Amino acid sequence: MTVTTGSATGAPPRRNQPTVGLVAGGLGTYWPQFPDLLPRLRRSAGRVAERMRGFDADVVDVGFVSDAEEGAAAAERLRSADCDLIVCFLTTYLTSSMIAPIAQRGHAPVLFVNLQPTESMDHATVDTGQWLAYCGACPLPEMANLFERLGVEFRSVSGHLEDERAWERIGRWIRAAGVRATMRDARHGLMGHVYPGMMDVATDPTLIARNLGGHVEVVEFDDLRERVPGPEESSVEAKLTDSPWTACPTTTGVWRASCTRGSAPG
Repeated sequence: MTVTTGSATGAPPRRNQPTVGLVAGGLGTYWPQFPDLLPRLRRSAGRVAERMRGFDADVVDVGFVSDAEEGAAAAERLRSADCDLIVCFLTTYLTSSMIAPIAQRGHAPVLFVNLQPTESMDHATVDTGQWLAYCGACPLPEMANLFERLGVEFRSVSGHLEDERAWERIGRWIRAAGVRATMRDARHGLMGHVYPGMMDVATDPTLIARNLGGHVEVVEFDDLRERVPGPEESSVEAKLTDSPWTACPTTTGVWRASCTRGSAPG
């Protein structure tokens, strides 16, 4: 995990990448019954982690969970990482109780990834243990029900491990997490106001903080003289000379575009 230090002024550091948590899991009850299943699922999880590290993100991989206790431990690690997005790789069936701690403690949107090992399986020769490696879709409705009831945002992507369409969709969600990371650390300047009574377009700083994060600084027009270095007088004169809109003030104080450069007030 990339560690960024604060600035000399004490301001919080601004992250250049989103922090994306990654957890994979399957039901531990299967492992004694099907000895070859867990190693295969771990290889799939390793491939997902490898592809995830190829994105422009700080990936926090908390490993593979097999029961609710391991899910709770993974949730604590993800909470400590302060993730912008959590990717949960459903390798096979697992119970919703294993993921509930992540939903409750992660404080980040969750992307469920259902990527089976290959595009299709050999139905004529596959046994139960091999079939379970293709069952990432099995727990998805259960997870959706859990997250809806807990009020936690989630999305899902389905495909197979080398499905570039699926990875493109995953990449888009990671880029969206990057926007979230930027906005939550941003400082927004609010200057001016709408015409009195126009409630539909008025800016609400509380809504900005709730939906985007960051800090809203209310700035008056006169504050610009203190916050932004002003241009030299020669630069102002050059700009006025170059623009027909500002070359000719009228006697009423209205600026006319029809004047030519250097003409007298009308």
